[in-house]
Amino acid sequence: MTFDEQIDRQNGAPAHQQVRERILTLMRDQGLHVGAKLPSEVEIAEQLGVSRMTANKSIQRLVAEGWLERSKGRGTFVARVPGAIAITRCTVLVNIDPEWSSLDYYFGALYGVLHRCLDDLNVGMRIQRVDDSLENKLGPLDGLGIVSINPTPETVRRLEDLQANGARCVILGAMWSGSTVACFDSDNVLGTVLAVDHLTDLGHHNLLFVGGWATDANTRDRVRGFEIGMKARRRPTSPSHLIVAARTLEAKSAEEERLADALLSSHRPSAIVVAGARLTVQVLSLIRRVGLEAPADVSVVGYDDPDLFALSYPRVTTVRQPLEAMAEAACDALVVPGGHAKHRTFDPELIVRDSTTAWRSRS
Repeated sequence: MTFDEQIDRQNGAPAHQQVRERILTLMRDQGLHVGAKLPSEVEIAEQLGVSRMTANKSIQRLVAEGWLERSKGRGTFVARVPGAIAITRCTVLVNIDPEWSSLDYYFGALYGVLHRCLDDLNVGMRIQRVDDSLENKLGPLDGLGIVSINPTPETVRRLEDLQANGARCVILGAMWSGSTVACFDSDNVLGTVLAVDHLTDLGHHNLLFVGGWATDANTRDRVRGFEIGMKARRRPTSPSHLIVAARTLEAKSAEEERLADALLSSHRPSAIVVAGARLTVQVLSLIRRVGLEAPADVSVVGYDDPDLFALSYPRVTTVRQPLEAMAEAACDALVVPGGHAKHRTFDPELIVRDSTTAWRSRS
């Protein structure tokens, strides 16, 4: 298992990029299977005429991308094989109306990336709402890929059954760590920790968390991140610091009334962490309706980053999820044969705008 010739120094492409491409070509052209061992780092460097550091950089990138796996003391092994496609068609599952899903910021963004990736591979894709007759609508499971966007616990169990019967399944936008179906999601715990850190760095002590979809995996993880962040910053937290709606913050709901009462109390929160884009709009609207202003009276950190957040007043400080990277990884897990995909989380980013400001005493 050797390389035919050294890299082309006149090529113009960085050496580490050429090494990466040559390794992938070797894997494809020599028909390497999952688990096959690659030449050592030193051997690759010598055969391709590059430094060991360059070879190491290329291998580390291929490991990060999921093409290779490294085992300490044993070597580097093929994790998946380029070139072949494991599915012939794909169904994207959503829990809400399919037509509305494609227009929603979060679902629409993920759907758009999946469509682009699969279209490039000539794999047909359709969107399907989860209902009681779902299994009858999927058709033959052989060659079928299924992407379930932020599924319910019941849907996760159905996916596990479908996978056991031959479908290729992934979960996108939720992390169910105990599931046999691979999950690809943003690190929601880290996301709310970033929000708490930002607000406490601005001097805020009395923080409130507002979330929706109480049984949702993302809500669970964002609540956990809020509690971890508050504990790390030695800020008080109790059930009174958490408002989690069954769905969204509907008008005249018990959760909306709780938030309104909290905003109008003498001990109102100086800052709010909101666990969703639509919820953020609802919270900012309620703040205005009770006669307050953000961020003058209460700072707000939202979640996700639709265009509206950069155009609204105030422009919204928010936790941006790497939706494109998440969707690309899920697509890759579907189409590459061999082995089983693993759970992966991606780091979110805090985007600081105008809806947060330094804490000011009310006295």
